[in-house]
Amino acid sequence: MVIKAIYDSIRQQEVIPFAKNPFNLHRLTRVAEEILSGNPLKVGRSDVGSLLFHDGRHSDRFVKFILDHEEGYLTPIFLVNGEIVEWRDEQYIDLADFEQFAQMNAESAWDAFLEKVMNLLEVAVVQSILDGTITEQDFYAPPTKYDFTKNTTSILGSIRTLCAVSESLKYALEEGGALPRNMDVWFDEAVFAVEALKKIVVLRETVFWEG
Repeated sequence: MVIKAIYDSIRQQEVIPFAKNPFNLHRLTRVAEEILSGNPLKVGRSDVGSLLFHDGRHSDRFVKFILDHEEGYLTPIFLVNGEIVEWRDEQYIDLADFEQFAQMNAESAWDAFLEKVMNLLEVAVVQSILDGTITEQDFYAPPTKYDFTKNTTSILGSIRTLCAVSESLKYALEEGGALPRNMDVWFDEAVFAVEALKKIVVLRETVFWEG
């Protein structure tokens, strides 16, 4: 049941070439041409792009692809909500895979490539859960929306102001609208505090591995 749930969760997400360094059909074609030719274009390893699995209901899953030019294979590095998924044995997308892709038209090759990536992600996640390096909750939990680690002092100040004036306004209302002029001031201060919070609380950016 756990494996089926992981399988379904991965395939329910939209797969998006990551904007800052997209891995798309064009890059897949270039990588395939190099690997199938057996003639590396350079030495060493290169970051050739990334994919993002996203739908807002599950954790963000991120895949960075590293091409080993001389050995001729592509290594996927998986992250869940910014945390690297450690697996026991590194897996590759190698010559045999690219030979299969070469028998297909471009659209089918891209779909087959994504299916291979999703299968490898599933294996990596299952291994990591069994090894205790990631929990099921970590895997399924959607990313948090706001980052309260930034501007903490200003956030606390605005929240304290909001709490204080809200309590005064609440008390005045419970007393039948006593001190109407003060209530005007308290309400304006509450609105000001809310507007300040909207400016200083930042949306959380998904942090991806830059190694």
